[in-house]
Amino acid sequence: MTVEQKPELNRFVDPSIVLGWQYRWGQMKLLLPVLFFSWLLVVEIALIKAWLVNKLHWEILAILVGLGAGIFLVNLAALETRIRIRQRSKRVIQIEEKRIVIKPARNRFVPWKRVRKFQFEPVPDVPGLMKLKLFLKGRPNQKSSERAFWAMVLENTSAMRELMGCLQKKKTEGLTDFELEILERSATLENPAPFVFLGMTVFMAGWYLMVHGLPILFAFWGGGHHDSDERSKLSPEELARLRHFILSHFSSPEEFRHFFLALSIAVTVAGVALMISGSWLMKRKAAIESVATAGSGCGS
Repeated sequence: MTVEQKPELNRFVDPSIVLGWQYRWGQMKLLLPVLFFSWLLVVEIALIKAWLVNKLHWEILAILVGLGAGIFLVNLAALETRIRIRQRSKRVIQIEEKRIVIKPARNRFVPWKRVRKFQFEPVPDVPGLMKLKLFLKGRPNQKSSERAFWAMVLENTSAMRELMGCLQKKKTEGLTDFELEILERSATLENPAPFVFLGMTVFMAGWYLMVHGLPILFAFWGGGHHDSDERSKLSPEELARLRHFILSHFSSPEEFRHFFLALSIAVTVAGVALMISGSWLMKRKAAIESVATAGSGCGS
């Protein structure tokens, strides 16, 4: 069975229409930690290079700032394009034997074992329209969310009865254990899904530390016999400035090696801890996106 919904009715179910720029900002916030720490790494490399040659090129920093702003704006434009395309797409749900198919959606194919509930409720102040919400079961070791994963609008009662009959048939076959719920009034308006900005920030901070700690650890772990000027990518002037720095702050190259070996281990461990913590936060506060529906025959 296939049920379709006209794009004009997306305003009742699409969070990007309901929440407007609040939704867009929430989506862009997920990208900000990636852009910031990647840009910070590039700026750091440029500053170290400038320190080695004892000359700071302000035009390079200006280019880096402009590059960061440009990448952000390009991603913002790409997000807006995806939202506009989705808002103008019809929603479709397809009932199949082993799964349901929904579109437009990031994850179009949903196996029956993941379906927890189909909920029907009237659209406020619009007689004759019914909203269908799809709820999914949580992943292993994860609670089921009370937030709808996906929704669409049914324009007439015959489509609703036909769809409910098809779903009831799936339940009687005993191959799936989802719920069917019909509400007399519209459910309370859901709050925006919590975004994973904190978890992403913590994870990218850990990545940033790992990018610093691991190369230093590999460079100094083997005993520190890496003094071959022939294999160095630095110029003689840059090598001389680096040696001057080492001798000014450390009593010997061996003390320098031990210090940075200990520092790299500490930074790497801290990076791993932050990445694990960030991953845990993202799973704990995972935002569930609203998407759309698609279709084909009931149980066949």
